[in-house]
Amino acid sequence: MIKHKVKKIGVAFIILFLIHSFPLLLDAQPEGITFQEGFDNITIITNFMTLKINSLSPYFTWWNSNSSSPSEKFNIKFISIKEFFGDDEILDSPAELGGISYDLAANDWDYRITYDDNSVTVELQLSGLANGAEILFVLTIYNENKAITGTDHFVDALSEIKFDIIVNNWPFSINARGLALFTYVFESLENSAVKIRDGTLKEDGNATQSLQFECSEDKTAFFEWTTFANVYNGANFVKNITVRKASLADPFSLSLPISPSKIPMYLTYPNYGNSLKLVHDPSIGVYPGNYSASVDALSFFSIVTLLVAFVFIRKYSRIKRLQIHKGPKTENLYLG
Repeated sequence: MIKHKVKKIGVAFIILFLIHSFPLLLDAQPEGITFQEGFDNITIITNFMTLKINSLSPYFTWWNSNSSSPSEKFNIKFISIKEFFGDDEILDSPAELGGISYDLAANDWDYRITYDDNSVTVELQLSGLANGAEILFVLTIYNENKAITGTDHFVDALSEIKFDIIVNNWPFSINARGLALFTYVFESLENSAVKIRDGTLKEDGNATQSLQFECSEDKTAFFEWTTFANVYNGANFVKNITVRKASLADPFSLSLPISPSKIPMYLTYPNYGNSLKLVHDPSIGVYPGNYSASVDALSFFSIVTLLVAFVFIRKYSRIKRLQIHKGPKTENLYLG
């Protein structure tokens, strides 16, 4: 009777630790996506990254894992959209900015959250603008890798968030060369070890560009975008256009050094014609290598704990068997 009870508790103990260890033993298979709606923010959480949509606007903060107190927080804040002018389709100076413009940070955005078994999507929409245009940011995080059309890159499951920048029905001013989307890219916890640099050709390939966050020379996070955008007339594809980057780092240049911790920059889109729809595909994410070590440590800890528990149960069971043979039967011999 005593032996039977010990076995029951031992089996339960082993099952409990197997359940805890099983996903880690399978190299931390994704367990899904959760989201939370706050008063003025939306938070999306996976095992590998957390994203916060601040002020229900295109101001995104993300970090490694689902920790509530990370050591680094990465940010991209979309500030404004403006037309630019000049001799060509390249933004060469802030003096070329003008024409129609909107403050994206100050406006109120409508939002909608949709989800299914494979993804969560948040749509931010700014409509009712004076020129009749509509601006959308559509963010999606997936449970499985998704190819980025026109590139050799994938949106990595649960550690990267793809978002579409959509500008619909924009009527360009006369002589406007294009649109410039002003952003700040920065690390907000003032971690002095974090640097931001341009992605290399090896990292980006021919069809994407990126800004890389580094800490102690290890890549920790990124903001990436395709070097082209698609233009549609309704549902009909019209053409691709070239997307460029202009930085307001001192001096105004297209190349970023590794040292600045707060990068002001523009994504620019050449004039693609009135009353059409522009769709551009950036993404933000973290590098899995940063948490693979902690996952391995957790796996090791779980395995060791399981083995210790098993040895303890075997020894405890043997002691109780000896007590049964050597001592009188008494209720004090029962476990529990």
